[in-house]
Amino acid sequence: RCIPKDGCFTFEINDTFGDGMCCNEGDGSYRALADGQVIAAGGNFGAQDTTEFGNQCGGNPAACGPGQTEFRLLLQTDNFGDETSWTVKTAAGNGNTVLSGSAYPNNESVNEKHCISNSECYEFMIVDSFGDGMCCNEGDGSYSVDWNGNTLRTGGNFGSEESFLFGACPARRRRGRRLGRNNNNADAEQ
Repeated sequence: RCIPKDGCFTFEINDTFGDGMCCNEGDGSYRALADGQVIAAGGNFGAQDTTEFGNQCGGNPAACGPGQTEFRLLLQTDNFGDETSWTVKTAAGNGNTVLSGSAYPNNESVNEKHCISNSECYEFMIVDSFGDGMCCNEGDGSYSVDWNGNTLRTGGNFGSEESFLFGACPARRRRGRRLGRNNNNADAEQ
């Protein structure tokens, strides 16, 4: 089914008996895609599971206080959700932990939303303690990180960990040698 490109939408799945699709009565699961990206996945829920998606969800200045921006993590755990943990730390100084999560159920959809300062540079790190990532040998786990309503990174197929910087980070300097001429007319590093 086609939906408009712009907007905020809610995916909703219901189970009339109230025991979800997994795991007491079988190993049922669902996966919803929009523009080829997983927006919701799971199976282990009660009567209902919902997920907001779209380019106009979150990041609404009214949702967070002045000087803050919404950080959102959509997490679909694999068959070993307890192996997954994540942190958001300040990138400067000693790397204070601002947000974190761990000890998730297996094959569970998690939607974390938090307002954090928009004047900091942060490092997001996701860890799989077994070292086989979240996809694809032990289930179909994935993650998606949004900042101010924009998707920064999606993934799941990694080894032990994956990380990246976001927020008010300084531009990275190119590291390389610049060669020039010295008085002896030979190349020299400047």
